[in-house]
Amino acid sequence: MSRPSRIAANCAVASPAAAERRLSMIRPLARRGLSRIEAAMYIGVGVTKFDEMVTSGSMPKPKRIDGRRVWDIIALDMAFDALPEESATRDDTWNDIDGSQAAAVR
Repeated sequence: MSRPSRIAANCAVASPAAAERRLSMIRPLARRGLSRIEAAMYIGVGVTKFDEMVTSGSMPKPKRIDGRRVWDIIALDMAFDALPEESATRDDTWNDIDGSQAAAVR
């Protein structure tokens, strides 16, 4: 029996919930909603920083599903896109040293 046939046979025997868990292990679904920890990881910051960003408004507030708070991945993407780019600052630390001094050191 091929692998897909075995999986289908196993799922048919198990309860629908067990079948869903088994299928999700094989084919994980992309999720639209993320937990607080997942949302922080998704944008690349720690949970404390993520909480600060939500409070300041630079990251979206969560949606409510019963008692659970869930962050919409699309809203996270839009908020992340709106974050400022890093400005290119020039390092002028060595401007006071001219070529003659550098040659003398060698």
